Amino acid sequence: MNGSRIGILVAAVVAGPPLWSLVQSGELDAESALLRGGLVAVACAVAWSWIAKLGRDYAAEARRRQRQALLAQARQALGSATDGVGTGADTRPRG
Repeated sequence: MNGSRIGILVAAVVAGPPLWSLVQSGELDAESALLRGGLVAVACAVAWSWIAKLGRDYAAEARRRQRQALLAQARQALGSATDGVGTGADTRPRG
């Protein structure tokens, strides 16, 4: 679901009933209520996009940290597997 659809949905749920009651009581005309509802929908869409981006950023950071940890483990495993290899030291027993 994209941000604009979520914004419209949240605006309808949050701002719809109060605006409807203001229109029904005659305190607000329908055009103004629609304008206010549209502004709430835009604000909700922007907020949803920001929250979604924040979530994607956290997920990307978690993947980056996991990748770094795996690389560190691989380097450590390769380092321990190659200890003494290629150092020029002769490890054969002399006798």
